[in-house]
This record gives sequence, C-alpha cells and structure tokens, in this order.
Amino acid sequence: MKTRTTAILIIIAIILTSFSIYIFKHTSNKWYYFSETIGTAVFTQSEISNATKIIITQPSGKTISLEKKDEIWYVKSSDKIPADKTKIIKFLDALTNIKVLQNIYTDKMGTENLSLMPPTKKNQTNSGSEIQIFINQNPLSSLIVGKYRHDNNGINKSETVIGRYMRFKGNFDVFFTDQFLTELSYSSEDWINPKKTK
Repeated sequence: MKTRTTAILIIIAIILTSFSIYIFKHTSNKWYYFSETIGTAVFTQSEISNATKIIITQPSGKTISLEKKDEIWYVKSSDKIPADKTKIIKFLDALTNIKVLQNIYTDKMGTENLSLMPPTKKNQTNSGSEIQIFINQNPLSSLIVGKYRHDNNGINKSETVIGRYMRFKGNFDVFFTDQFLTELSYSSEDWINPKKTK
C-alpha cells in the first residue's frame, strides 16, 4: 500500500513539475533565462530584421529614437534626416549576435553593482543603458546593458574587456555575453547620415 501511494505521489510530482516548467517558460520567452539557453542568441534574426523602432536610453535617462519608415531608418529628433545606414546595420547585427554565455543568478544588490538598474536621473551609478525594440509599434523587449567584464586573471592582469552583463527589464536574472555593443551611441549626430546634412 505504501509503495502504491509513493508511486502515485511521485507521478503527481512529476506532472506538476512538468506543468510548472511549461508555464514558466511560456510566460514570456524574452524575460526568463535557463541554463539550457547558454550559447543561444537572445534575439532571432527575424525579430531584429522586422524591428521598426528602437529607443535608446542612457543611464541619465536621456533618450534617442530610431524609426524605420519605408525601409529607411530615421533619427526621430533630426527632423526626418535619414540615419547612417552603415551604423544602423552594424548596430542591428550586434543585437543579433548577443548570445548567453553564462547565467548570473544574483539579487537586487548584485544587479545594482553591475549597473543593471533601469536608467534614472536619481541613481545613474547603478543604472545601465536601455534598448527598447518595437515591431510595428508593438514592444518586443527591453534590454538593460550594464558593466563590462574584465579578464583580470593571469600574471599580468591586463584588465582586458571580455564581455558585458545584461538583463531584460522586468526580471533580475542576469546573463553575460561576449558582445560589447560598442555600436551603442547616445548622440543623435552619431546616427545621422553625414551626406544628408550637407
């Protein structure tokens, strides 16, 4: 009798666990990261190629908006002056190449230390940059970009940058990637096509 009861309880536990995992994973595939996602891209090529608007917010809270109309990207604050196509392509490619190399499970304090809190004027030290991506005005995701990770091991301890910490807004699960996102710029002038301003 005990054996039968134990078997039933085990089966129920397996069913409940499987159901919980399914619900957890399908709540939002852009807000949660698991160990099995290591090595996979956080964005698909289709998602980035279909993006029609990107809002970049620097730690201080200032924003810059890039919008695509009729297959041409514009800097919104530049009075419809086309953006530099080469820079846009490099930036979109960089987003596509962001892959999870390590999951960093931490608390709120750890998140603050990695400068992964949403941008705000009140606490710029702990704030990261925010990249909001839209498809046809519908929000796809909001990525918080934090501190760089340095390789300070070895004899010389050269402090070489080897990657960056990031997370998606709305969740404190941090991940590490070797994508630096050096293409990220907070100046409208940096995004404008210089040939269109002459």
